[in-house]
Amino acid sequence: MTAGGASWMLVAQGVVAGLLVGLALLYVNWSRADPRDAGSRWLAAWSVDLAILAALNAALSVTRPSGLADVLLFVSAQALAGAVLMAVPAFRALTTGPRARPTIVVAGGLLAIRAALWLATDLVVTHRYSATGVPVHGPLFGATFLAPLAIVALYAVMALSRSPGSQLRSLLAVSATSSAVLIVLLQIAPIDGGGTSAPIIWTLPLVVLLVALAFRKTRIRLDGERRQAAMRADQVALSNAVWFPREPEAMLALAVAMAQETLDDPALTGSVRRLARGNHVVGLYPDPAAPHDALDAGYLDMLTRIVTTAADQHALAADMRQAALTDRLTKLPNRPALEAHLHEALARADELRSPLAVVFCDIDDFKKVNDEHGHPRGDAILVEVAGRFAEIVGDSAYVARFGGDEFVVVLPDAGTDAEILEVARQLRTSLAPGRGGTEGAPSLSVGVALWTPGEDRDPVRLLRDADTAMYGAKAGRDGVLMFDQSLRERLLTEIEARSALSRGVDADEIEAHFQPVVDAATRQVQSYEALARWQHGDSMRLPGTWLPIAEQSGLILRIGLEMIRQARRHSDETGLPVAVNVSPRQLMERSFVPDVMIAWGCDGWDRLILEITESALVEDLRRAEDALAQLRALGVRVALDDFGTGYSSIARLGGLPIDVLKIDRAFVVEVLTPRGQAVIRAILALADAYDLDVIAEGVEREEELAALASLGSMEIQGYLTGRPAPTVSACEESA
Repeated sequence: MTAGGASWMLVAQGVVAGLLVGLALLYVNWSRADPRDAGSRWLAAWSVDLAILAALNAALSVTRPSGLADVLLFVSAQALAGAVLMAVPAFRALTTGPRARPTIVVAGGLLAIRAALWLATDLVVTHRYSATGVPVHGPLFGATFLAPLAIVALYAVMALSRSPGSQLRSLLAVSATSSAVLIVLLQIAPIDGGGTSAPIIWTLPLVVLLVALAFRKTRIRLDGERRQAAMRADQVALSNAVWFPREPEAMLALAVAMAQETLDDPALTGSVRRLARGNHVVGLYPDPAAPHDALDAGYLDMLTRIVTTAADQHALAADMRQAALTDRLTKLPNRPALEAHLHEALARADELRSPLAVVFCDIDDFKKVNDEHGHPRGDAILVEVAGRFAEIVGDSAYVARFGGDEFVVVLPDAGTDAEILEVARQLRTSLAPGRGGTEGAPSLSVGVALWTPGEDRDPVRLLRDADTAMYGAKAGRDGVLMFDQSLRERLLTEIEARSALSRGVDADEIEAHFQPVVDAATRQVQSYEALARWQHGDSMRLPGTWLPIAEQSGLILRIGLEMIRQARRHSDETGLPVAVNVSPRQLMERSFVPDVMIAWGCDGWDRLILEITESALVEDLRRAEDALAQLRALGVRVALDDFGTGYSSIARLGGLPIDVLKIDRAFVVEVLTPRGQAVIRAILALADAYDLDVIAEGVEREEELAALASLGSMEIQGYLTGRPAPTVSACEESA
């Protein structure tokens, strides 16, 4: 080789080696960034091997024939064999070729035999040099290299045949074919500086291939980064957009439009479906014929997650808003929903110049239903009422549960008063057996308030008026009442009276006055009756003016216990029994017995008499009997007040938990007549039969007292023997 040729070969091989090292470093970095990128790893290894081969050839071009030259020549031949073998896994990674191991084993075995023959014999290389310094080849030099090269070439053809048509396939085919042809020619007819050193000429197609692959991979990575940036931008934009309230379908449409543009897939579609529990199933489906990779799948999965999460959260928020406006038990709108609807309904009625009615319904004695039958029964009634109301008014009205046992029906375009009251009566009787209700179902009290065009649109006042009418309906026989001004004034008066009584109870203005009960024959005081009086300022208010208010408002419970406490103090002062009146409402309280025990004290039970009316027994006989039986077991005596004016107590007198009969004044005033005397004798005989004491009430004249004393043994009570007073009079003490 001439000096100029050697210099050219040295420079060219050095440039190629440097270029290949740079490519190898680039491929190594890519493989580190993506451990799954096997192609970059094998291309890096291939580049390193070719760089070593180029460096060895460069060294050979300036080395004289010697032992060092023989070593460099052998190592260069092995680097060449390595480059040939490394083409197999590189093609496997770049294409969809068959398994590479069998090809590597066969070709590698042949190349190993070649290396052994190289070292041990002259069949491959004679270890001599020609006059020009070129090593002399042995007879098997070409055959031992071309055979494994042919095997590798066959594998490359198979790998390329299985790969889809593309620029990469064409590039691989041209480069591999060019290098194979050149290396075959060099093995068959070596040129100056060629032979086993395999000059740079045959590596140039592979170098071009590696450079082209590097450019291609760089372009793909840049495109991937741009795609990733676009995908991240889509995710941010979609995440921001879906937080605004919108339907799941609108969210999906936005995601589909983004994906179609970013993936360049106009055929991409999507679907959204809501499950029974409120969650959503969202899917984005690309065109099966369009090329998509794992990055695209991850992008679509992220868009799907965003839409699914937003749809679920919006649905949850909507459900929570709906739950906040819906009664959990009856599924009707609740009070906040009613108030909002009433605002809108009044505005619409004002615009249409049509009347609007509010019907306020309350279930009578609902607390009693819960106490006697349990809350499940009460809940069932509430659900039944909701269903009946919906059936009666249909879609033309708005039905809501106002709270507790109260329901409100809003009737737009209400019609005449008669038509409104007819609807109200239907609502009232909705639980009646004739309408499909059950026996013993409670009744309803219904109040109606009417709004007419021109009035103030005040939903609060309208509801309050309907509520006021409902409370007025409870006192009426019909159970249905329409609000008017006179009702307002009457109920305002009652409200003021109730407030005044409440203030009086708080100020301890309710005090006990005690009326003596004396023996009819001896006129000796046997006991007292505690009678409640309201000392309001300078005036004394009798029970008839405020007792009904106390009963209705529940203040009677506090007043009754206060009377028992004052009766105990009076009994301790006189040493005589004291009778205290018990209202039906007191007797129905579950805490009645323990309350009485606390108010009276721990002893002296034989000095306490509880007076009950027949109406209290009719209210709930079993509960009354149980409560009175517990107290009688302690020694308390029970008196039946106003005997003979009530219901059927004579027929069941023997089974009642009582000790004393109190004859009503209606019979006492007739005692001077034969008929009246006959009635008193009958009552005395009845009491004697059941071992009951008898007290005649309302005795005001001496003639009445004498007549009663002549009829038999009894006690009397009335103005004749003593008026009610807060303390015991001197004459009573002397008596």
